[in-house]
Amino acid sequence: MTRRTFHSVAALAAFSPRALWAEDAKDILMKATEVYDGLRSYSFEGKSVSETTIKGKTSKTEFEFDVAFQAPNKFRLEFRYPNAGNWLRACDGSVVHEYRSMTKESKRTPANEDSLRVLNGSPIFNFERLSQTAENTSLVRSEPIELDGKKIECQLIQFTSHRRALREGEQPGQSMVWVAKKDGIVLREEIRTTASLRGELSESKRTTSIEKFRINEDLPVELFSSATKK
Repeated sequence: MTRRTFHSVAALAAFSPRALWAEDAKDILMKATEVYDGLRSYSFEGKSVSETTIKGKTSKTEFEFDVAFQAPNKFRLEFRYPNAGNWLRACDGSVVHEYRSMTKESKRTPANEDSLRVLNGSPIFNFERLSQTAENTSLVRSEPIELDGKKIECQLIQFTSHRRALREGEQPGQSMVWVAKKDGIVLREEIRTTASLRGELSESKRTTSIEKFRINEDLPVELFSSATKK
């Protein structure tokens, strides 16, 4: 973890308030990365909504997700699409279960050392990497998020992201992330980009929201089975 050392009052004066806030924001994301790296178990339920606006018209797609992990090698990754059914991969430690509801495809394969890589395709993996992928960070303010009927105080951080390869003509926009003050868990993220293709400007926003989570608890065995949620 990055430790900031202030050598003197004169050194402090060399920084503008804006620069100090940016440094604090990066520190928060570094600490959040350490929190995720240290989790022995987690279960996250949430939703991802993507909106693209062209010529004043907005199209929207969304899906719900469940992501769970129990050390050393149990996991669950499930996506539920309104018009495309469920997609599931789960591992009970010895067998990987795969299922697609639209095609009724079902498969069981022995787990191996590469099985956990499926979690690299989850929204949680993106949260784990924010300290590496977020650029031009600044701490905006403290802001609560309501989760399961409770208000959780968060630190709202603004940044530009280079988490994924941009398409031709696409530029990163001002994105936001809400990090819970208490435990460093990311509860919401908004990734914004703009693009120009054949003279048409498009604006895209993807919002990923956590609706329920559990960390460092013993998780139910059935969570890592082949059963999908309705």
